[in-house]
Amino acid sequence: MKIDNDLNWDLITKYLSNETSETENNEVKKWINTSKENKEEFSQLKNTWETVGLVDVDNEINVVKALQKVKLKIKRESNIIKINRLVRIAAAIIIASIIGISLYYFNSSKNTWIEIASGKQQDIVKTLPDGSVIYLNANSILKYPENFKDNERNIKLKGEAFFKVEPDKSRPFIITSEQSKIKVLGTSFNVRSYSSCENTIVAVSTGKVEFSKTNAFGFEIKKVMLEKGHKGVIDKTNNELKSEIIKDKNYLAWRTKMISFNQTPLFEVKQVLESVYQVPIKFENEELKSLPLTADFNNNNIQYVVKIIEKTFSIVSKFEDGKIIFAKKKLP
Repeated sequence: MKIDNDLNWDLITKYLSNETSETENNEVKKWINTSKENKEEFSQLKNTWETVGLVDVDNEINVVKALQKVKLKIKRESNIIKINRLVRIAAAIIIASIIGISLYYFNSSKNTWIEIASGKQQDIVKTLPDGSVIYLNANSILKYPENFKDNERNIKLKGEAFFKVEPDKSRPFIITSEQSKIKVLGTSFNVRSYSSCENTIVAVSTGKVEFSKTNAFGFEIKKVMLEKGHKGVIDKTNNELKSEIIKDKNYLAWRTKMISFNQTPLFEVKQVLESVYQVPIKFENEELKSLPLTADFNNNNIQYVVKIIEKTFSIVSKFEDGKIIFAKKKLP
């Protein structure tokens, strides 16, 4: 990008979509700091972009697709836009959004979306119109259309679920979740994407899964291919996406109720038990978190598990306000 008073719109839109490299980020920042006018113009454009982002991109249509078209338009015209550039681009984005929303409501009238909220129940089984089977964990929400499209099968998930996707090469199965998208043709895998969790995790049992990190507009930023025995992890704190071998045998424990720990720190034990029993766990003393637990449980209730942990480490616990608290000495 030439650093002067002329703005490279293609690079700016990439920057606002979180698609730029570190070098490109520095170029944009250098342009912004070149003059007071540049700062003001960028600030206005950023506010407009974020305002459009408040439109419900969770809708099936896709303001996202409309925005992609706008980005192409920006690229073609980047060399000739000289006057009123901010007005033109803002108007194009807003118009695209309005068109997208209109298309959504038009399509919605032809295809009803169904919502299932599991509440406190675990392992709710739902068979979709294509024959795919979903097992929903507690405190999760599943949304799917009454009828899938001819070219793809789209659903939405908040929470955790295990999928057995019916093979169909002509219609990929696409799951939209928080800051992520999962695309498959036919396989089985587990998705954990609670808003309260630091990570979004996809663990593959059979077949292959394409796992993507998306930005606020639904654009794919980075993707990985996951095979059987591998998992993809999106760290929400640093926006990283990585692939690794599944070492934790307990990723399906919420369904099987079979739990195995081998010198596992209590902090990691806590994460498994919270997923299986849907009970928050806290430690009164920080040093308890590193204590290593070796034990196996098979369909035992949470009270039994807690007693085993108490006896193993000679610590105490109590149930209070719906949560479990562990401590080194007797709690009040």
